[in-house]
Amino acid sequence: DNQVPDLVCPGDEQYNSDAPAATDTAQMSVGGSQSTVQVRIAGGGSSGVLEVNVDGGGWGAVCDDVFDTNTNAANAFCQQLGYEAGTETDETHGSDDFVLDDITCPAGATSISQCSTPTAAGTHDCGDDETVGLVCANPYDSPHWSSTTSVLNEGSSTTSPGNAKYPEYNTMAFSKIRIC
Repeated sequence: DNQVPDLVCPGDEQYNSDAPAATDTAQMSVGGSQSTVQVRIAGGGSSGVLEVNVDGGGWGAVCDDVFDTNTNAANAFCQQLGYEAGTETDETHGSDDFVLDDITCPAGATSISQCSTPTAAGTHDCGDDETVGLVCANPYDSPHWSSTTSVLNEGSSTTSPGNAKYPEYNTMAFSKIRIC
């Protein structure tokens, strides 16, 4: 008898809303040289002021020059932090000091290693009202189900392509169902 485990529907789960890790690191072209760049959202969580630390020089804000011309950079920075997508927002951080400016990322970039800035770290022409804010969506470690859904009658069986999180349950007989 093939038993279906108790299913967790979105909203039932108990996981850290700040997941994934609050900081992540990659190599990025800064001012024509490869630099180690750490990324985080100030205060943790999935939205707020984007901060970077270039080659261990200290954490600071990013200026929105070029960054906000499309969603490529927001997506790449949020994906670096473990989210599926991102949107850039207007923020302030209480200072005219910035660590990076003029960041560009190609369409489809999934890591900041695919992004670059021709400007050296600490060089910028920005004011506080040009601070990059991010809203990152859909952490990769949250419950994730395919958009393909089938409803089965009791005692039926199926092979489904739809459950990437628990592939061992893609072929089974169902004795009960739960619709989320």
